[in-house]
Amino acid sequence: MSRQATNHVIAQMEDLGYLERRGEDGERRLVHFTTRAWGAVEAIYAASREVQAEWAKEIGQDRFRDLIATLRLIAAEELEKAPSAAKDGG
Repeated sequence: MSRQATNHVIAQMEDLGYLERRGEDGERRLVHFTTRAWGAVEAIYAASREVQAEWAKEIGQDRFRDLIATLRLIAAEELEKAPSAAKDGG
């Protein structure tokens, strides 16, 4: 993602009240989550925990644990295949 595209997305998120840029005079401004953003993060995690609990109940805790372990393995393998820029966030 280009620097301009990133700045555009950050500006949109700022306008929606999810992010704010802060910095002292002469320093780079850092991007911070607002209270609204942290509320969205909590809602996402709560929904994820609910879905996981439903799946674990449906297929059993042991099978669900195996599913999660398999998904993590696949994700790790895909990350290893990814270009180095994706690995270090750039």
